[in-house]
Order: sequence, then C-alpha cells, then structure tokens
Amino acid sequence: MARKRRRIDKKTQRIIARQRIIKLFQMAEKRAQQKQLHLANRYVELARKLSMRYLTPIPQGYKRRFCKYCYQYHLPGVTC
Repeated sequence: MARKRRRIDKKTQRIIARQRIIKLFQMAEKRAQQKQLHLANRYVELARKLSMRYLTPIPQGYKRRFCKYCYQYHLPGVTC
C-alpha cells in the first residue's frame, strides 16, 4: 500500500524558505571571507531562487549585501 505524502501549508513553506535564505546568506558571508567568491555568489543565487519560488522577501539586511544587477556578493575592498 502506498503512503500518502503530507502536504505542508504555504505559511509553513514560507517560514522554512526564510530560514534557508538566512542560512544561505550566512554561508555566503563565511565563504566570501575565505576568498571563495564563486561559492558566495552561488549561495546568493540559491537564496534568490528560494525567495522567488515561495514569494518570500529577502530580509532588508541581506538585500544590500549583493548587487541587484549582477547578483554578486559584496565584499568590501574586493568586489565593491
């Protein structure tokens, strides 16, 4: 007999997406400080995709940490 999948309501999905976005930006900051900018940029890209998919805004503090045109992570003295 097949098991039924539990559905997660939209509010819970958005809460989980917001937590993951925050975690991705924390990881991006850590990688940028280690001079691994390609990984930091990838984490920003993933966070943006989550934000668009679940209609969750990126928190204001993190919104200023990447370029709104090319989506590169801003690291003072290196990329900005």
